[in-house]
Amino acid sequence: MVLKKNYVIDDIQEIKNGSSGIYAIMPYEQLQNGKALFKVGMATDLKKRFEQYHTSYPLGFYYKNILANPMKERKDFYYKDTEDRNKRKFSQTKYLNHVENFVHENIVEKQKGKQLYSTTRVRNPKTSTNGITRGQTEWFLASPKQIENSFTDAFKIYGGTDYSTHMNDINKKSDQNKKGASYTAEIHYKIYK
Repeated sequence: MVLKKNYVIDDIQEIKNGSSGIYAIMPYEQLQNGKALFKVGMATDLKKRFEQYHTSYPLGFYYKNILANPMKERKDFYYKDTEDRNKRKFSQTKYLNHVENFVHENIVEKQKGKQLYSTTRVRNPKTSTNGITRGQTEWFLASPKQIENSFTDAFKIYGGTDYSTHMNDINKKSDQNKKGASYTAEIHYKIYK
C-alpha cells in the first residue's frame, strides 16, 4: 500500500462498517533513528474509532497496521470462573482486549520495542526509583518493522485480515510538509525501561 496520511478509513474498501480489530497508528511526521511512537489499540468499530482520532489529529495520521476481525480463536476462549457456558464466552470487547494484550506484549518482549509510561494517566502503576508513579499507555517506541512483526504474529494465531503499509518515504514527505508550514509543534518524550 502507498504511504499517506489517513483522513478516513474508507480507502481500505474491505473494512466494512462494524469491522472490529487491532490497529497501530502514528500521528507524527517522521521517524527518528528509524523509530517512532505508535498507538496500538483496539476498536469494536474501526471506522468509528478512526474518526474519533481526528479530533486529536485534525491533519490525519498514518496507520502502520490493522488486524481486522481477528476472530479465529474466539470460540476457544472462556471465563474459567463459572460453570455456565453461556456466561463463559468472552464478549467481543474482552476478546479484542486479549488480542490487543498479545500484540502489546509481543512488541515489548519479542520485538524489543519500548512501552511509554505516563505520569498523567496512571493505569497499572509502576513507581520509578525516584518515587514518581507512572502508568502504562498504549504507545510504543518501535520501528515500523517491529510493529509489523507483532501484527504478523497476531495474525498467525487470531486470523482476520492484516493490512500493512510501508513507511519508507515518511521523512522525505515530512521535509516536503515542513515547507510553508505556519506552525511546527514538538513533543519531547522520555521512554523509561
